[in-house]
Amino acid sequence: MIKRSKKGQVAVFIIIGIVVIGAVLFFTLGKRIPGISTTERERIDIEDCIKNSIDNALRLVLANGGVANPTNYWEYQGKKLAFLCYTNNFNEKCTNQVPFLGDEIKRGVEEFARDNIKDCFYALEQEYKDRGYQVSSGDLDFSVEIVPDKMLITVKKKISFTRDNERNVYEDFSLIRPSGLFYILMAVHDIIDQEARYCTFDALQYSMIKPEFKVTLKTIGTETKIYSVNYKKTGEEIFFAVRSCAFAPNIV
Repeated sequence: MIKRSKKGQVAVFIIIGIVVIGAVLFFTLGKRIPGISTTERERIDIEDCIKNSIDNALRLVLANGGVANPTNYWEYQGKKLAFLCYTNNFNEKCTNQVPFLGDEIKRGVEEFARDNIKDCFYALEQEYKDRGYQVSSGDLDFSVEIVPDKMLITVKKKISFTRDNERNVYEDFSLIRPSGLFYILMAVHDIIDQEARYCTFDALQYSMIKPEFKVTLKTIGTETKIYSVNYKKTGEEIFFAVRSCAFAPNIV
């Protein structure tokens, strides 16, 4: 079992988030779209910023095996791949380590995206302050839901901007992000089920039967298997590790 530093990973994500948010705000908050009011345009801008924050958080969580901060993982090509099915013994079938993987992914996305979403609103608040408005801002609360073909993102936050007799209010954002995560979770369940029952999984055959997926398997030594599941339509991909029916090196 390998331990990892949560602070290190969060620091990397924050750096990536700052760069992404900076780029999004540069190309959005400054643009002017004919036929769209200032309030509408800025609402679109903040929604784009939220979506980018969610996208980056999801990529990070999926690269970890769907677990935001795994404590039992295999380090592979700079990634910390959570063991989703594991046994510490030799010649023994693994057991599912994360039976509610969808909930785990949701928690991870919400954890990693929260600070960046706060930055999205902070940038909008600063723009209004620079224009001489008084700003009133409430607490942030948001959640994501995984459903077929999409993720539902709900952000609850109220901000009001007042100057003279003008008052602009932004309140509650409901966004839909196209996603194949629902189907990826089903594929991962199939893999874990086969590994836990039979200590094996035919990745090539699965990819042929279900061509919407590209499933790859790499075996490391006699103990660890590295899986990736890519949903071709959206390009979303999860990586994870399995240790099941491992052979002791000296008896192979």
